[in-house]
Amino acid sequence: MNISADYQVDLRILVKLRTQISMITKVVIPAAGRGTRMLDLAKDRPKHLIDVLDRPFLYYVLKNLHEAGFQEMILVIGHHAERMIEFAENDGLEFPITLVNQFEVMGTEKYGTAIPLLAARERVGDDDFVCIWGDNLYGPRDLSATRQLEKGHSFISLLWCEAPEKYAVPILEGDVVKQIVEKPREFISNWASIGCYKFTADIFQECAKVELSERGEYELTDAIGSLAEQGKVRARKMLDYWLDFGKPEDVETVADLIREGKLGQDGLRRGSSDFRLHPVGQGLLAGESKKFGGFGLVTLRLIQCPMDIVGCHGFQYLIDVESIAD
Repeated sequence: MNISADYQVDLRILVKLRTQISMITKVVIPAAGRGTRMLDLAKDRPKHLIDVLDRPFLYYVLKNLHEAGFQEMILVIGHHAERMIEFAENDGLEFPITLVNQFEVMGTEKYGTAIPLLAARERVGDDDFVCIWGDNLYGPRDLSATRQLEKGHSFISLLWCEAPEKYAVPILEGDVVKQIVEKPREFISNWASIGCYKFTADIFQECAKVELSERGEYELTDAIGSLAEQGKVRARKMLDYWLDFGKPEDVETVADLIREGKLGQDGLRRGSSDFRLHPVGQGLLAGESKKFGGFGLVTLRLIQCPMDIVGCHGFQYLIDVESIAD
């Protein structure tokens, strides 16, 4: 099948494959931190509740999650918890929020990115779940695609990065994560993990094993690395934008998106200045491929194809594709 010339997919195959994929309903949103880089803007509130135009930033995070179809949003709170409760009873009323107080469950002594997941463990149970940071904004299409990832593996999301030494970078074999290195001193690749995860319940056991890092924190990256050593982690490429709400100037960046009406749009290409989307034609993470023209000759197993490659909306699960030619 020549995709570029005649894009046709047997809908019966797609429907059959869709029925084999259980859509994830739960998302964990860690939002317990102080947000010191936001300076005085976060003096009396969590940075997630800094106003952008007429709403707290967290409102827009939850709005995109809601559009993506999540049915339970487990919000892990801590710093200025009373302000989060107030938010949940006002702007947050339109979303299916469950509050978990990290400080009440885990205490205040332990700190780090693995701790909020352990705080949410009882609420999540044995279900697969998605995890995004409460100060990060992703488009609905990526959030929806993450809900559809296959059972049995955890997934990290990647963006092509101009300065990978600032981030966690995976060592990959195809889409399999063999190891993940936090802020690597030696170049590994330009693909960096940007905090949009799909986890199995295995992550909780690994988080509980994590020891203090050199920074004196319990790092989620160490737990993911342990799962990777067991062959349980895969990688997916982001389709749209990622915004880190970490500095005062980011308030205006998000406000611009809202004014332009682009906050929930698919295909938006924005994010940290360190990042850009990998150009079409340099391989798929999921599925074996060989170079063929500008795209690739795809060998067939169940593969995930981004819209940039085959023109389908979000992630479609395709089989019986013989080639993709330019």
